[in-house]
Amino acid sequence: MEDQGGLFMKKVFVEYWFIALLVVFNPIFASGQRSNLYADIGTAPGLSLTYNYKVLKHLGLGIGAQGYYFTPTISNNREFVPAVFGDLHLNFLMRKKHFFYYFLDLGINFYKANDDHSNYNALFDYVTQDNGFYEGVGLGYFRCVTKRGGGWYMSLKSILNLYKLNEYDFAAQQYSVGEHVRGTVAICAGFKF
Repeated sequence: MEDQGGLFMKKVFVEYWFIALLVVFNPIFASGQRSNLYADIGTAPGLSLTYNYKVLKHLGLGIGAQGYYFTPTISNNREFVPAVFGDLHLNFLMRKKHFFYYFLDLGINFYKANDDHSNYNALFDYVTQDNGFYEGVGLGYFRCVTKRGGGWYMSLKSILNLYKLNEYDFAAQQYSVGEHVRGTVAICAGFKF
């Protein structure tokens, strides 16, 4: 036979477990109930669109797409390079009407590898694969102008393409395969909805 105190506690727990969980976890989820859409244009030239969900007060996770003009590989010309990516935003120096943020974007650039070979200084370079790994890193400033939290922002970001490059050195008669990086820097202006 169970004592009355234990039975009472079990009944209270069973009846009010959901309310208890909400009270315990409310500080974690309360600050993460906000999603935003960032749309901007940049000086590279190009544009980007990012959906970001604030999971914590200072941290947002999201997905996005962009397209910028730059030279993605050593053998390609300057061209429009679209990309899709996962996004991480870290807000800091948050005030009522403005804040600064860092962001990191990781994804894939879409382009066709150029069949032209690059020859310079007795080196023969050849890019064999289409597409490359996209990495974007930046710093931005946001200023709220609407009651719902929307507003203008400016950012400075690097747009990088990591790719594989086959290289043959005629002087050393040596063949190598390596990873290389090409990219550009863009100053962007946009609106957070």
